[in-house]
Parts: sequence; C-alpha cells; structure tokens
Amino acid sequence: MQPSCPLLLALWLGISGPWMSAAPTGPDAGGPQATRGTKAATNPRLLLPAQLYAVEGLPLRLFYDHLVLQEQVGTYTLRFEHAPGGQAGKQSWVWQQPRAGNSQLQVSALGSEGQVLAKATCTIHTAPKSSGRERVLRTLMIGDSLTHASAHPNHLFKLCQPKGNPALYLIGSHQPASALPEVRHEGYGGWRWQDFLERYDPKGDSVAAGPVARRATSPFVFAKPEGKGGQLDLQRYFDQHAAGQPPDLVIFMLGINDCFGAKPDAPEPIINACLDQADRLLAAMAKAAPKATLAVVLTPPPNARQSGFTANYQDRYTRWGWRRIQHRLVERMIERLGPRQGPQLRLWPAGLGLDPVAGYPDNNGVHPNTKGYEQLAEGIYAGMKCWLHHAAP
Repeated sequence: MQPSCPLLLALWLGISGPWMSAAPTGPDAGGPQATRGTKAATNPRLLLPAQLYAVEGLPLRLFYDHLVLQEQVGTYTLRFEHAPGGQAGKQSWVWQQPRAGNSQLQVSALGSEGQVLAKATCTIHTAPKSSGRERVLRTLMIGDSLTHASAHPNHLFKLCQPKGNPALYLIGSHQPASALPEVRHEGYGGWRWQDFLERYDPKGDSVAAGPVARRATSPFVFAKPEGKGGQLDLQRYFDQHAAGQPPDLVIFMLGINDCFGAKPDAPEPIINACLDQADRLLAAMAKAAPKATLAVVLTPPPNARQSGFTANYQDRYTRWGWRRIQHRLVERMIERLGPRQGPQLRLWPAGLGLDPVAGYPDNNGVHPNTKGYEQLAEGIYAGMKCWLHHAAP
C-alpha cells in the first residue's frame, strides 16, 4: 500500500545527505580527554549523530562501543573535546550535570600510533528541567518486543511525574501485564515496520501470551468494506483508541526484526528494504496526523557479550554479526532521515546511553535488563524534553 498522495511520498523520500559535520577549529579551553586504544586498526566507522539531547541535571552518557565499529572493546582511542564538564571514564564519556543551552562536542577516533582516523562534531541540546511543564502530551509508542516488555514506556511515564514535566498521556490498544495502569502502546514481539502497515488476519485478532506477544492483525489495519483483505486506516485507529484525536507525538523504535537476518558483510539490500517500509509508515502517519511530531529512535545497539547471543541463538547469529548490521542500519537511518529533520520528524539516538554490559543480562543479545531499559527511556525523555523546549532544529 503506497501513500495516496505522491507529493507527500516525495516529501518523505527525500535524498541522503551528510550526517557528520565538519570538525571545528580552535583550541579546547579545558583540553581534550582521551580513552586508550589497544591494537592497530584503520577504519573506526565513527558514528556521531549531528544532534544529541540532554536534560538539565540528568547525566548524559555516550558509551564508546556504540560510537565506533570494533570487534573488541578498546580497539580505538577516542578523544573528546570542546563540551565543558564532560569526563572520559573507562567505558563511557559522561556529562554529570548538563547545563541548559547548546554545547559543541568533538569526538576523534585515533589509531594505535595516535593518528586521527576519523573526526566528527555534534551539538548537544540541553533542555531546562521545566520544558513542557503542565502540557498534556498525547503520545503513541510503536515498537517490537523491546516496547512490548513495557519497561521503557513505564520508566518514561515515571520520569514525567515530577513537577516541571508534561502530563504524559499514552495512547494504545496493547497493555501487557508488565505495563503500569497508565501505560499503553503498540509494541509486539518480532514485528517489523511492514507489519504495522500490512499484517491482517481475516479470522480475527488475538495477542499471544508471553514475551513474544505476536498479534494476528496490525492495530492500524481493518477489514475492507467489501470484506476482502485489510487496509490501513489510521483515523479509524484514532477513533477507537484516542477519542478521534491524533497524537501530538509518535515514537517509533523498530529495525531489529527487519534486519536481524541480513548478511553482516552485505546488509545493504535488507536495510534498504527496511527503510523503504519505514518511509511508508512515516508518510501514512504524517498524513493521518499532520500536526504530530514523529520521533524515530535509532535502533539500539546490542549486548557487548557473545554469551547473550549464544544463549538465544546458539551458533546461528553472533554478536559481531549483528553489531555490524546494526551499525550500518543506524548509519543509513541517519543518512536517509537526518536531512529531513524538522518540526515533523526527529531522530533520537537514545541507544548511545545504553550500557552494553551492565545494561544487559548475560544471557540475552538484544533485550536489555531493567537498567538498560531505563537508560533507553532516559534517552527518549531527553529527546522529548528538547523537542518540547524547541532547543533543537
């Protein structure tokens, strides 16, 4: 099903553009901070989105393993410059007390002899604690098994409870047993972008019990009037689950199931197909909810330990295989969606603050533990607060 408006489709299918800005010149008043590399390597594939998001007083963390593509942690030395107040630790760069406003951060990846192999800069947008206070924020969260687990939607709701935050009203037809009474969403195990557009079972709908939680029919797809097949009807979904009112904010976190089976050495065809489906769903949502902001969370990175993949997949899939696919997927998401960022579209790199060791159990490759889910929620919260403050472009 293609969007009915060619102009709308063209708008969402924009062209790729650069995602790393040129490095700034001039000395850093506080001096650079560096991590220590361990062995010779020449292609770090440095991945630093042009925009990062923080909230005043909430620590901002960037884990080294997510910024470069490395089979062994510590392959590259990373140098951080310009952002005041940040400290380079053993596993991550941390800014414990971000100050409201915009700051520049430059990251360089160095080789074994100290040579600069790659360099990128970004703007850190830090929202005041009071951003969006007392605003009722109607929010729809769409995702896969990570969203079904409900841990990060729950924590996002909790983060919004203190004074100075928006009143988060979560829209959805799905409320797993693990969800708080106020938390609903559309998160289903094994789902891809395409499933939300097309999945339909004429025999009726049901949601399987347990962590997989497969659903027979997309919550956005309904039977055609003539009774032959299903059709995407987002307004009908809003009528049934949101009192006829489209959301203010739609948060998407998908991509793992779309691309998990790609070839690590040649993932491009699968990734392109995934992003084609993402464009379709984004275009359809933009048409149905023209005043909403659509926030795409960059697909989170995995557990740093192979043991998690061995426990889940034996020898079928490896941590290093998926890490290469996921890194390329995020690069392509930034290339393809990044140039379109504006009032209606955001990219939120929430996964950069997900601890790849302490944020995962040792027996799961892609599903975080409670701490990891909370870190994801904090990254989403930061993006949301900056959006509310209009601190980012």
